[in-house]
Amino acid sequence: MKKWNAASVWIPLCGLVSFLALLSCQGKALHPTYQFIAPDFASYPIKRIHVLPFMLTSVEARERMTEERSNPEVEKDAVAIVSRLLVSGLKSRAKYLFVVPEEGASLARRGGVSEEYKNLVAQWKKDLVIDKEKVMKVGASMGVDAFLCPEIFLWRSVKVDPTWSEGYSHSDVGIRLILYGVGNGEVAWKAADENSLKSSFFTKTSAFQTPPDAPEMEMVTQMVVDAVLEAMP
Repeated sequence: MKKWNAASVWIPLCGLVSFLALLSCQGKALHPTYQFIAPDFASYPIKRIHVLPFMLTSVEARERMTEERSNPEVEKDAVAIVSRLLVSGLKSRAKYLFVVPEEGASLARRGGVSEEYKNLVAQWKKDLVIDKEKVMKVGASMGVDAFLCPEIFLWRSVKVDPTWSEGYSHSDVGIRLILYGVGNGEVAWKAADENSLKSSFFTKTSAFQTPPDAPEMEMVTQMVVDAVLEAMP
């Protein structure tokens, strides 16, 4: 009769535990979902950063503005929530001094580049990029070291349909930040993150059961803002 050997069982058991742990890690999303840092970022003399106007490019939000005539505040709500939470988070970072979007025009006027600043903002809104020459010229005249460009690329809140047999209500937010250094006009850093919150699971058991509401957009937005700002060098 073959004797039972604890070591012979322990080795494969360790392998199984490691395999299950690997599967668990692969199922979790990393945040932020994307990040780029210029190799020479440490040499960028960045202290004063001007935040450009927030752009909403979410397809879902744009479709809602077109289809839901009774809800014209979609873009306003998205920009208001993201800008409030993001600016609050930025101001808590003592490493940098941030100039909010509302102060950009007056700063450009004092620097004698009002028209150039308008063109820079217009290009950001149209193309979601800024020419190197504009960054260097306008930024230097405004007395800032960098431009921070914020984009809301995902803004979606879906309530489970009461005709469905089961499902979740959910809210989804995605934000991208691009930092242009004025010294050379190049992208010094950029990061993007998206996240989602689900309601409790809905299972239709009667015709009168009410589906759960989607989680508050502000809760998801805070999660995404925290992720991108945590990654900021």
